[in-house]
Amino acid sequence: MASNQASTMSANSAANWASLSLGQSGRSFGLLDRLRRWLHEQREVARVTRELSVHTDRELHDMGLTRGDIPAVARGTYYLP
Repeated sequence: MASNQASTMSANSAANWASLSLGQSGRSFGLLDRLRRWLHEQREVARVTRELSVHTDRELHDMGLTRGDIPAVARGTYYLP
C-alpha cells in the first residue's frame, strides 16, 4: 500500500510540475524557457571557446585574434578595433 501511495504522490508531483511549466498551449513559461535558452547559450560559448582554443597563436593571429580575444568572440561581444 505504501509503495502504491508513494508512486501516486510521485505521479501527482510530476503532474503538478508539468502544469507549472506548461501553459494550455503546451509552451513553457518564462523561467524554464529562460533557463533552457541560457543553457543553450552556455553550451554554444563553450563550443566556440573549444574550437578557437585548438588553434596556434599564429593561426589566431592570421584570423586577427589573440588568445585573450577568445572569450569575447565566444560570447559574441568581440568587436574589431
